[in-house]
Amino acid sequence: MIYYLLIGIGITFIVETSSIHYAEEIRILNNDDEVFDSFRMIERIALILLWPIIILIIIKNLIKKDDE
Repeated sequence: MIYYLLIGIGITFIVETSSIHYAEEIRILNNDDEVFDSFRMIERIALILLWPIIILIIIKNLIKKDDE
């Protein structure tokens, strides 16, 4: 169980740092006025606990991108 949570914490860290890094570019692509600050704590907890589903979504989107 501890490894499961550690992997989730690591993935959460990677997702949050990359989304903060690309926040301005994402704002421009979405034509949005608000810039991404950070995730709320409930979103972090959900990502830590549900990381296998998040990994599957990322892989699915990468495969989908390669097909285009």
